[in-house]
Amino acid sequence: ADKAYDGITSLDWRPDGTQFVSATDQGSIHWWHADGSPLRSANHEGAVHQLKWSPDGQRLAATSRDEIALWKSDGSHDQSIPGPLGYVTTFAWSAGSERLANAHRGKVFVTDLAGESEEVIAGYPVSETMHRPVLWSADGSRLTSASRESTIRIWNVDAKPGRSWTSPGKKVWMLDWNRQTEELATCSFGDQNTRLWSPQGVFRQALQRVSGTPFWSPDGRSLVISGGDILLLTAAGELSVI
Repeated sequence: ADKAYDGITSLDWRPDGTQFVSATDQGSIHWWHADGSPLRSANHEGAVHQLKWSPDGQRLAATSRDEIALWKSDGSHDQSIPGPLGYVTTFAWSAGSERLANAHRGKVFVTDLAGESEEVIAGYPVSETMHRPVLWSADGSRLTSASRESTIRIWNVDAKPGRSWTSPGKKVWMLDWNRQTEELATCSFGDQNTRLWSPQGVFRQALQRVSGTPFWSPDGRSLVISGGDILLLTAAGELSVI
């Protein structure tokens, strides 16, 4: 079998749509033209869990068990960011592509790629287990994340105190940040409900028995939730299966 198709673990399009990448559990990364023809390949140390292009399309980040490897747009290796506490749980690019946030066992790290500096900006109490994902605010000043204990937190990157609150239902599994209104959508694994929150943590709405992965539209007016079905919540508050 072709190794490019064995055990595919992640896919991502380059922001300009000219190419996409795939990764495998054998540690290979493959670049493809938009028409599906192969472009280049490279080997990564260990199984690749997740791939993400930077918003400017100049770098590709690939996670393995204990590091994030960065690749330039031409396929050459740029640098590696070690995971100081082990397994890299989740990571996210800032909108300006100059910083990378990643999580290890309950702590959030931010790496300034220009200066190659890293700092711990926040951490959950030992009693809590941070879940995925970590998301940047549109202006790059804050991060949000959730825990299995249903605590939702907003971190300030400049180390000023942030805010946190607890959601009903066990295990906030997924969340997404509305880039226009800063409203948060969270999905709980425990009661299978999706909830909407203000940026201050004020509860706004619950979608009963609707759970999966939430995605806000770029204009912030609609919310798509992928689970057993794909559901669409419009600005008018209408929920439909699509």
